[in-house]
Amino acid sequence: MKKDGIAYLLAACAVFGFAGLHRFYLGRPISGVLYLVTWGWLGLGTLHDLIRMRSLISRANAELPGARPQAVHLHIHGAADPQAVRLAALEGMALLGSPATPAPEQAQAQREGAILRCAQAHGGTVTAALAALEASLSLDQSQKELRRLHQAGFCTVDVSQDGAETFTFPGLGSTKPLVS
Repeated sequence: MKKDGIAYLLAACAVFGFAGLHRFYLGRPISGVLYLVTWGWLGLGTLHDLIRMRSLISRANAELPGARPQAVHLHIHGAADPQAVRLAALEGMALLGSPATPAPEQAQAQREGAILRCAQAHGGTVTAALAALEASLSLDQSQKELRRLHQAGFCTVDVSQDGAETFTFPGLGSTKPLVS
């Protein structure tokens, strides 16, 4: 854990000609060497770093192994669908560089939901390739997830005329009665 006091003290060493020591301390050795050679960009770079020192320290601490992710607050306007809000939050976290890796059970639920939406869009029947394409999964992930759903009894498996395994989800097909 990087400490504020040490970082400020090392930055103050620039007054004695040792500019950039704080950069080494904060895990930025390349810019530290540049600061040493240019006297902290003639003092302007060091002054700039002093102004934003807290964010530099926060970033350095976030990059440490085992560091807890910082809280991220997103404001999403106009989204009434909870799934859209969840996806926007994950995309926002990815853009911010935060680890947006969901827990394993959340990741499985997301894959499952994406496959089910794909099956619903195609009359309740889907192949592993179609599910991978529309759910943004690898073929291997799609195949494993579909087989898991089949083993759990949520869908049936058949082989199409062209030899592809088709997975049919009974509740997602046509809602019209078979007999009128």
